[in-house]
Amino acid sequence: MLSKKDYLQAASLFLSAKSYIKALESYKSNGDWKEVMNLAKLLNFSEDKRIILANEMTDYLNTIGKYSVNLILISFKTTSILYRVLDF
Repeated sequence: MLSKKDYLQAASLFLSAKSYIKALESYKSNGDWKEVMNLAKLLNFSEDKRIILANEMTDYLNTIGKYSVNLILISFKTTSILYRVLDF
């Protein structure tokens, strides 16, 4: 099993090689939700795709007991859906 340090090193290497999807996957495997969401935005992922990523990160963070971070991701998803419903 890889350590957090290994995933972060891999993500850094992928970023320097401009392999952004692989960097995103490394951050995702590390549970680094901020970097995942930032890269998704940088890569111009659709809002639907970003919500899917937020759901995946929420599920992962639930399994490792990081509940406070889940509130932030749930807030992101709710706000995104709310904006879509209100057509902002």
